[in-house]
Amino acid sequence: MSFFSPVPDIPHDTPNLRLVFKKEGKKTVLAESFSRMPFCAFPPFYSDDGGCAYTYVVNPTPGYLAGDRVEIDILLQPHAHAFITAPSATKILKTGPNRAEQTTHIHIADGAILEYIPSYVIPFAGSRFRQRTTIHMEEGSTCLSLDWFSTGRISRGENLAFEEYDSSTMVIYGGKPIVFDRFLLRPQDEDYSALGRMESYTVSALLCLVHGGPGLSKSFLEGMRDLFQDKAAVGGLSALSASALTARILGANIPSVQKPLFQLIGFIRKNLPAIEDNSFLHRVVRLL
Repeated sequence: MSFFSPVPDIPHDTPNLRLVFKKEGKKTVLAESFSRMPFCAFPPFYSDDGGCAYTYVVNPTPGYLAGDRVEIDILLQPHAHAFITAPSATKILKTGPNRAEQTTHIHIADGAILEYIPSYVIPFAGSRFRQRTTIHMEEGSTCLSLDWFSTGRISRGENLAFEEYDSSTMVIYGGKPIVFDRFLLRPQDEDYSALGRMESYTVSALLCLVHGGPGLSKSFLEGMRDLFQDKAAVGGLSALSASALTARILGANIPSVQKPLFQLIGFIRKNLPAIEDNSFLHRVVRLL
C-alpha cells in the first residue's frame, strides 16, 4: 500500500487519487490507496469507540495552476463508513485563459455511508476553475457531501476578481438522479453583488444529504430548520424527496458559514448514522 507515489511514468488515465474503503469486523479500513501529485492521502484514524474511518486528503502544493487536470476516484464497499476531509483550502492560482479542472467520481455500495467534507475553494484573481463531482449510490447507501467556496482572497481586495468559477454536483441514487446543482460565476460578465445574487456575501456552501434508510421524519426536518438562526449567515433547506435534502448557506466570511454548517453536520450525524461524539467531529474539522 502506497500513501504517496510521485511516479513519473503513470498512464494518463490513472487518477491522481484513488481510495477504496471496506468493512473489516467492526471497523472500516482503507483497502486501497494510491496518490500522486497534487495529493497525499493519510492513513485513516478512529474515535475511541467508532468504526468510521476518518481520512485527510492533503494537497502540499501552493494550488492549482493553468492546465491542471486532476481526477479523484473514491469507492466504498458494502457497509463501509468513511469520513473524508482536508485540513486546508483548495487554492486556484492565476490561470489566464487555460483553466484548471478537478473531476471527482464516487461510488457508494449498499449499506455504506460516506461523509465527503472537503475544504472550501479559493479562486485567486485571474483564475478559471471547473469542478465536477458525480456520486453514484446503490440503494441502501447514505451520502453527506459538501461543496463550498469563497469569492476570493477578500483581505487582499480580490472579491469576485476571478475569471470563472464553475462547480457542479450530481448525485445518482439507485440509477436515478436525485441532486443536480451547478454554481457558475463569471464576474466579468455579470454583477453578482446585485440584489438576489451574492449581494454582500463572500462565501457559499451547499450541503447534500441522500439517505438510504427510512424517509426523513418531520421532526428531523424541523430540527434542521431550527439551526438556521445565526444572523451572520443566511440559509435555506430543500427536501428533495422523502430521504434527500439540500442546505444552502451564504455568509460574509468563512467563520460565519462554518458555524451553522458544522452544526448541521453534527445534527445529521447524531440523528442518522447514530454517531454522537460531536466533540470528535470538531477536532477532525478544526483546521477547516
